[in-house]
Amino acid sequence: MHRVKIIVLLLSSVLVMSACGGTIDVPSITDFTNSQAAQPTPQRTATLPPSLRTLLPADMTATANAPLFAPQGVQTATPDPNATAIVLAQPTPILPVATEMISAEPTPLPPTPTATPIPTAEPLEISLRTPLQNSQFIAGTGIDVSGSARGIVAGQLIRVTLANAQGGQITAVTLIAESGDWRVIMPVPDEITGALFVQAKIVTPAGDVLTEAAVPIEVIDNITLSEIPEDDYFISLDRLSTQAVAGKGIFLNGRSGSPLAIYDVTIEIYYQNCTVGAGPISFQMYGSGAWNGYLIVPGGTQGDTICVRAYTGTPGSDSYRQAEKSFVVLDALDPAARSVQIAVPRPGSYYTAPFEITGTAINPPLGYVLVQVLTADGAVLWEDTTIPDGFGNWRIMADFTVQSPFSVSLVAILDNADGTFITDKHAINVQPLGTGDG
Repeated sequence: MHRVKIIVLLLSSVLVMSACGGTIDVPSITDFTNSQAAQPTPQRTATLPPSLRTLLPADMTATANAPLFAPQGVQTATPDPNATAIVLAQPTPILPVATEMISAEPTPLPPTPTATPIPTAEPLEISLRTPLQNSQFIAGTGIDVSGSARGIVAGQLIRVTLANAQGGQITAVTLIAESGDWRVIMPVPDEITGALFVQAKIVTPAGDVLTEAAVPIEVIDNITLSEIPEDDYFISLDRLSTQAVAGKGIFLNGRSGSPLAIYDVTIEIYYQNCTVGAGPISFQMYGSGAWNGYLIVPGGTQGDTICVRAYTGTPGSDSYRQAEKSFVVLDALDPAARSVQIAVPRPGSYYTAPFEITGTAINPPLGYVLVQVLTADGAVLWEDTTIPDGFGNWRIMADFTVQSPFSVSLVAILDNADGTFITDKHAINVQPLGTGDG
């Protein structure tokens, strides 16, 4: 059996720190070997117990009593003369840093950002620049209509119309709609005179009105009584009461013409913003000439807008002619309703003296109307007083005579009992009895 030898080399190092240099001296291999040789090496032996020795052969008994491990000497490493000593730097101590406690200020919040506006569709609008309100135009001519529009989208149209007070369309012109300025010439028919409206609308392709603007105008004729054509239809409203009062009468007169020997002229009041008729009154005309009419304004219509209409022929036919004017109705007790007007004779007409004078008077302070006939130089040729009835109508016979034709002025006067007066005045031509008829 072979003997196993184990050599254990124990290396130890002694670190010596230099107080001044801060380095560590590492001993050389020679110093280490000499220090180990100077110390006695203890022997480690092991013997078999007596009970086991009897089991071994005789030639192995001595061997069994020998130590299992016997030192065979110490093997030393040869020092390297070129070895370099290892020097470790001493770490620099970390010194505590003095700090000052500063109370933290609250961090201001950033400003709230301005919300980005959400783009919205441009509002749909239309306006009229011309004609101006209450402008007058001659029947049979054209009206220069202009304005601007905004917010129009594809497919929408601009429609310009000439309409009566009830909104009934007389003529119309349609434009391709675009935002911005627009302009068109609106024809005025020969057969329509009186109070009308120019309207501008933005409509859908189906004709639905999206928004609109309107301006009132007046259409007049330029035909005098002697110029009324014998072969044409014609009607005009020349003079009405200056205002309309609820429950009171209103006078109107005009001219008409027709190729027919006998034809009808119809007059009517429309109330509730000119939408409801109060009942027409018709009378016959024989050839071309002047006519007079009288209507009662419906009671309870104060503040309402009414329209007074005169027409001849059948609506929708080629012979139809119409004239119209509008009023805002006053209350009978309103101080602004106080008025006086001469209805007949017509201004510029010819009459034979004596003749009857009729008219209206609303709220006369003294209860009566003073009526005068004046000469051209202002001298009183005749005068008298008359009391209006419950509808404000009055009539009186001007009983005087003249020797030769001349012009006179008819004057109707309301005395306000405070030194002021309300008057109506117009001139007529008077002829001696037997030379003519009014």
